[in-house]
Amino acid sequence: MAKSTKLGGIVVYRFFDQPQLNTSKNSLTSSELIVFKNKDNRWKKCKNVNREILLNLVRSIGPDFRTKLPSVSINCSQNQFIDPLISDALISLQHQIFPLYLRVELTTNKSINRQINALVAQAENYRQHGIQISIDGADQITNLHVLMPLLEQTREIKFMIHKDTNPQLIKFWQIVTRKKHLRYIVYNVSTREENNILYNFTIPFRQGTYYGLGHELSM
Repeated sequence: MAKSTKLGGIVVYRFFDQPQLNTSKNSLTSSELIVFKNKDNRWKKCKNVNREILLNLVRSIGPDFRTKLPSVSINCSQNQFIDPLISDALISLQHQIFPLYLRVELTTNKSINRQINALVAQAENYRQHGIQISIDGADQITNLHVLMPLLEQTREIKFMIHKDTNPQLIKFWQIVTRKKHLRYIVYNVSTREENNILYNFTIPFRQGTYYGLGHELSM
């Protein structure tokens, strides 16, 4: 089970899980633990999660946490990805939930060129403990060359689709992932039009509110 982060006795932050689908097999493949904040008695997805909140939520996942899916993922910023306390908490979580696999989703930013060596080293450290690495937000990556050393440690690429997305950019990353033999997930799918684009490109792995809302983790 996963506990919540409280402030003054009030539950403020909590993990919700959102499934990832393989539409070619009509099955669920994994779930992502997404941080929500309670505001005005309504749970809303957090756009940014600071170090303390993420660390507390990861540590709050109890030994009885279970899912029927083979893996679960948690998103980190670049600084969180290489943070010693967060990495220790993630590694402890992987050992705790094994044989379930933990996947760490790394959201990159413009400072990746300065941090690439530390990111690659930490990715290898995670992998040695059985944690899989995912690169999130491929739609924001403008320099593929800088990312190449990290791709060797990566299992999947995630691309966020939205109403203004150029379909050719989706296709570009599909080509990259095929060449690198990586799993390719398009997420944030919220409309039938976006879903149809993925069908046209034969992209089976998807995630988003179009396929269902995230569910609050059992307490």
